[in-house]
Amino acid sequence: MLNVKRIPTILLLEEDNDVRELLVESISSQNYHVLVAVNQENIVDLFQNLIEPPDIFLVNQVKISLEEYLATIRDIYQKNILSADTPTVILAERYPDYLTGTEKQLDDNIFIVYLKNAKQLCDLFYRLLNNEQ
Repeated sequence: MLNVKRIPTILLLEEDNDVRELLVESISSQNYHVLVAVNQENIVDLFQNLIEPPDIFLVNQVKISLEEYLATIRDIYQKNILSADTPTVILAERYPDYLTGTEKQLDDNIFIVYLKNAKQLCDLFYRLLNNEQ
């Protein structure tokens, strides 16, 4: 029997069309399957048609405070739209230079990344998928 390796799925919540295209292209090029949601309602619609839940939930923080994003993420977990076991990664929008290239665990399964490059993000995905937090 052929052993087929499952490609991990990233659910991306991104409202901006241009940024969305760049993120999808970058993440897909690293052998991840990317599902795209443009808002919270779109996530609910996506889940109605999914066979398997995503492995990671990725949120790009744009124009909304971190506190508001955390409230949205917790709401998604609480409504069982997404399992609380699913790691969530938030891409920080604005931050001081000294944070560039770092990441921080905010909650059991919620992380914020102060992105330096795409490799940093994919390295975090790898660690989360392999329980190497």
